[in-house]
Amino acid sequence: MLEAAAKVAPQATTARKKPLLSMASIAKLGSKASRARKNAAARRARARRLGGLLGCGNPVLNMTISIGDGVLEHYQLEGGSVVLAEEMHLPLFEQLLKDPKTTYEAGGAAQNTCRVCAWMLSTVKKEKRPSTAYVGRAGDDENGRKLAALAVDAGLRATYEIDKERRPTGRLATLVNRGTGSRTMVADLGASTHYDPGHLEEHIPSRLLEESSIIVTDGFFLTHSGGVEAVERVGKHVAACASQGEAKVLVLNLGAPYICEHFGKALNSVLPHVDLLIGNRLEMVELARQKGFEVDEEDPDIAALCIAFASLPKNSGARGRVVVATGGPDDTIVVENGIEKRFAVAPLNKQSIVDRNGAGDAFAGAFLSQLLQKRPVEDCVHAAHWAARLVIQRSGVALPEECDYA
Repeated sequence: MLEAAAKVAPQATTARKKPLLSMASIAKLGSKASRARKNAAARRARARRLGGLLGCGNPVLNMTISIGDGVLEHYQLEGGSVVLAEEMHLPLFEQLLKDPKTTYEAGGAAQNTCRVCAWMLSTVKKEKRPSTAYVGRAGDDENGRKLAALAVDAGLRATYEIDKERRPTGRLATLVNRGTGSRTMVADLGASTHYDPGHLEEHIPSRLLEESSIIVTDGFFLTHSGGVEAVERVGKHVAACASQGEAKVLVLNLGAPYICEHFGKALNSVLPHVDLLIGNRLEMVELARQKGFEVDEEDPDIAALCIAFASLPKNSGARGRVVVATGGPDDTIVVENGIEKRFAVAPLNKQSIVDRNGAGDAFAGAFLSQLLQKRPVEDCVHAAHWAARLVIQRSGVALPEECDYA
């Protein structure tokens, strides 16, 4: 038996020693891996050189449809209202998903801003175009996959943290009355308000943060603790970059007066990190009240409030805080380096206005598209006015296929 084993053993040993790959093949694979690493490093260096926008917010699937009065009555909704969905409203979303007339957008204020920015940048040559990315939380469901596809179609590098608690993707039903034109909105925020700030430390989100030169968020992201902590982390990242000579910009778009009224503690936590503050006049007045500033209730001095906000303590000393206050048809006020500037808004016939809801998001997105290209504030405001004017003549933040801004 020992002799038999001895006869077999050399054959088995010889078979094991047979190389699976030649040395030339191994060297070739190593060369490919090395080139791949170098190419990836070059792409990252190019991305950081060009800069980019990263949005952080509450992503929702916008669902818009034209309706008659019967739908509002059935779901006990008042025309023109904005409500959080209750149990009785949930079948509405399934009804919209089944209706072929429903149109969809990748929504949420910060995501709208990023979509507009990407659209404005689409006119820039690809090799010189800054990137536009977005992070938020979505459900592990069909709506989440639809939302991700819409974001990619809009030119975003969208990276959603997937909810593991079976919460649905956030969704917003917009019901446009055929007779009156009024818009009724029903929001089911679902997973979007449960963002885990630890997501920013994962491989892809952390890389997007490193590559970005501007990070934008909105007041709605500050309505939950995960959003507040995420913005604070971003603020610390921006300050750390500033200490090493890399100037990044953290942008806060206030979003709505009630954010300033009811989420003052969250705003106080993040404002020291904010380099660029954007809001309309009503939001600026409400923020001033929350901060304890004196406000003339009949004729508030918006420019004075902007100067006061620009002077509030700031964690990063890389640049002074810029404050931008929009006023619909009235002048846009910008305070930069303590100096007030006013920019007139071109008049628009009231009959041409379809929906004002997306004006602020469009303004911010277009403004940032120029700031990414290191354009002066005058160019930023000009582009912002142009985009806001276009969007309010359409339903939702719906953009034409081609951008013809010049």
